[in-house]
Amino acid sequence: MTPGPVLPARELEGDLLLLVGKPAAAARAYAAALVLSPNRARSLFGLAHAAELTGDVSTARAKYQEFLHLMAEADGTRPEIAIARQGVAGRKRS
Repeated sequence: MTPGPVLPARELEGDLLLLVGKPAAAARAYAAALVLSPNRARSLFGLAHAAELTGDVSTARAKYQEFLHLMAEADGTRPEIAIARQGVAGRKRS
């Protein structure tokens, strides 16, 4: 028995690929995770972040916007929400 829900394998793969500096491969892994688990906030955020790192601004903005829509009633202090808002606004993070 696990202590909580198990994260999708493709999502974890995306996380690892981002950590080793392969955002294009990470974007593919997050996209695959979203096929199996549509509208999963963590995968949407990961895909948006990976797209941003590869310079795919249109995908980054679209996925950040989807993420923000899902998180509309979430705790507004989450760092992911601030990052997504900056991404939608087109501002670079420092």
